[in-house]
Amino acid sequence: MKFMTLRDLRTKTAALRKDLASEGEMIVTANGRPFAAIVPVSPDGLEEEVRALRLARFGVLVDRIQARSKAMGLDKTSMDQVDGLIAKVRRERRQRERVAR
Repeated sequence: MKFMTLRDLRTKTAALRKDLASEGEMIVTANGRPFAAIVPVSPDGLEEEVRALRLARFGVLVDRIQARSKAMGLDKTSMDQVDGLIAKVRRERRQRERVAR
């Protein structure tokens, strides 16, 4: 995976196109920190490729949430406990709405 600075992205777009063709993906950095990924797409498959990227990002987020839940011990929460927490939050929300009126 190749990295490119934001400055290089602005000034060396021809090199970006060439590198994308050979590397397949590029990471753009600003102040030494990655902030964007650039991947080549084909005009014919644009919608499918964007959908696949979104699905992959969603999968990563779900994995992070599951890992955080497990680290907090929440993976052992029963559905009855989840339903109870939801009911409690809804009651509290209704009470706040009544007070706000």
